[in-house]
Amino acid sequence: MNNLYLLLSNDEYLIKKKVLEILKIEGLEEDALENYDLDELDMVDLVSCLETVSVLDPKRIFWVKNPSILESNKDLTNEELTAFNRFVQDDENENILIFSTTNYNKDNKLNSILNKSFKKINLDKDSYSLDDFFNKYVMDNNLIITDREKHEIMARSKDFQTLENNLIKLDCYAEGKPITMEMINLLTNREVESKIYDITQAMFEGNNSLAYTSLMNLINDSVPTSIILANIKNNLLLLLYVSKLYQRGKSQYDIAMDLNMSSGRAYHMIRHAKTLGELKIESLIKQLGKINIDVRSGNGDEQTLLELFVLQK
Repeated sequence: MNNLYLLLSNDEYLIKKKVLEILKIEGLEEDALENYDLDELDMVDLVSCLETVSVLDPKRIFWVKNPSILESNKDLTNEELTAFNRFVQDDENENILIFSTTNYNKDNKLNSILNKSFKKINLDKDSYSLDDFFNKYVMDNNLIITDREKHEIMARSKDFQTLENNLIKLDCYAEGKPITMEMINLLTNREVESKIYDITQAMFEGNNSLAYTSLMNLINDSVPTSIILANIKNNLLLLLYVSKLYQRGKSQYDIAMDLNMSSGRAYHMIRHAKTLGELKIESLIKQLGKINIDVRSGNGDEQTLLELFVLQK
């Protein structure tokens, strides 16, 4: 079979980009991708799915996540090994199988099968550097930018995901005009975003006094209250989305991959979503909407209303 892939990387973002590239090569849309979590499914069940022929589609594409069998010396039963080897040796099966891992152990029990039959791709070795990624994006999207602005963006972008997010925001905002330091300061201040996240984090933990202190520190640093409000609302909308994904059965790993966040942040978001509940999250979002209405109608000062919101008064 030529449709077996083993993707290796320390960066989950690079893995997801490669999966999307494979989809494109195979002429498939992203909604054709079927995700399987080996923390929740054993090998025999997985092989059963792989061997199932779709009535509607000539081929199916499976992405296997959390493959502990690739990351340790976990024992597999003879039944599991036989079932998996049977699928691998079936030349008539056109289904596509992708294993991905950030912690590959070459001495695992499936080593001989993987080395013999899978196309192993080390994305850390073959991928662009951040600088290459930047230059390609600028060329592909005709961005107008000088070396000074490039240096500043790179200084604020420590990984591929952050760099791409920053470039997309700047591209949309500039609308074909040269990218300036003012735009960069407005859209890519990760330190400010992180501090605003600290406000919502404290609120989610029920520590409103700490949230208020974090808010006042930002205001004293002359961060506009409109930017603080917008970011708090985005954090709440993201939390609501995480809650809905979790209720649909998405795992922590799935949510991290779907939303391009670290697994650690996904864990805390799920924990906060479970603690607060959707009704409370929706209530907080409605409160922020009311602040905007009150400010526009002259029924209150934006900073005062924001302070009261953070204190939940």
